[in-house]
Amino acid sequence: MGKTYNLEPERQFTPLPTGEYQLTLKAWEEKVETETTKYSKAGDLKIQFTWSVAVPGGEDTERRVSPKMPVAYNKKSTVCLIGVALGMINSATAASDGVQLDFDRWINRSCLGTILKHPKESDPTSITDSIDSYAPLAQQQAAAVPAAGNPIQNRYNALMRFAGEEENTE
Repeated sequence: MGKTYNLEPERQFTPLPTGEYQLTLKAWEEKVETETTKYSKAGDLKIQFTWSVAVPGGEDTERRVSPKMPVAYNKKSTVCLIGVALGMINSATAASDGVQLDFDRWINRSCLGTILKHPKESDPTSITDSIDSYAPLAQQQAAAVPAAGNPIQNRYNALMRFAGEEENTE
């Protein structure tokens, strides 16, 4: 007699309402596409990010995103957008010099994500949700801006810190 496998009951998926949520990266994994689909070719490398989504007034939930790994820095690439939002990619230097990505360093970092509720492409009668955009957390940006001093210099320094550069202390 062969090995016996147990299947759990069907899992119910409850889409989140459209809105902004705090996302914390919990894990990542490399995936290689085995088949050609509408959105990718066989052999394409994707990075599957597992997010913990903070639901206001409810239990945290989990969402996964599997964007294609870009060959070069591209400010529209989902991987690059996530890296910038987590503060792990400096968009100014990455555009001119490239960037090395160490996804292990991204673990437990947080950003703001916009989740949209929409019909499933495969079954328009079912509703799902997806993370549509990523941005740095407002409190991270606010904490980086000093309260006193020259307001123009403070804004410049905050932007430089966000971009990963040293601030100008002159």
